[in-house]
Amino acid sequence: MTSAYESLKEYLSNRMRMSHIYQPVMIRQILLNGDQITRREAAQAFLAEDQSQIEYYEK
Repeated sequence: MTSAYESLKEYLSNRMRMSHIYQPVMIRQILLNGDQITRREAAQAFLAEDQSQIEYYEK
């Protein structure tokens, strides 16, 4: 049986597609927050990476 680390590494290396920002953002937030994240924290993390929203508020 593979470890959780090896499973995550395999997923990130071979199966995850970077076409959607939510995948790497969610993984980063979960890792940073000790395997727990609230809906609000997830929403804030997504918003912080949304380039169109950043540009809108810069104007």
